[in-house]
Amino acid sequence: MPGTKRLRRFEPRFGVSQPMLDEESRWVKQEWDDYLLLSVNELKETLIKRQAMLVAHAANLSHGLSRLPERERLAIQCMLARDFIHIGLLFETCLATPPDDSAEHDVPLSGPSPSSVTFETLPFRTSLFDT
Repeated sequence: MPGTKRLRRFEPRFGVSQPMLDEESRWVKQEWDDYLLLSVNELKETLIKRQAMLVAHAANLSHGLSRLPERERLAIQCMLARDFIHIGLLFETCLATPPDDSAEHDVPLSGPSPSSVTFETLPFRTSLFDT
């Protein structure tokens, strides 16, 4: 049974061209927009979890590489460096243009415009319950 076709493709084996980076960066931007739906606290929690996973995988990878003979270890390290370069180029391409904020502006505002609204200044109180 053939494998499923994916929208995104990570295939730097034969080189990565700018059109490939432009195409893949569209999908990265979509994922970026998806992450922007999360709160700052949710993003912080996600980052902490991912960084912990990264540390664990880096330790496992380092241990596995240390057991290889020099030639095999160097080959894997070359592949890893190539893949990191590809990921860096991909995110550089994605960051060249900011995320699409048009979705926030598509919804018309009802009522007065935010710039025309004024708020009454309240006197300072040491407690919310003082009258």
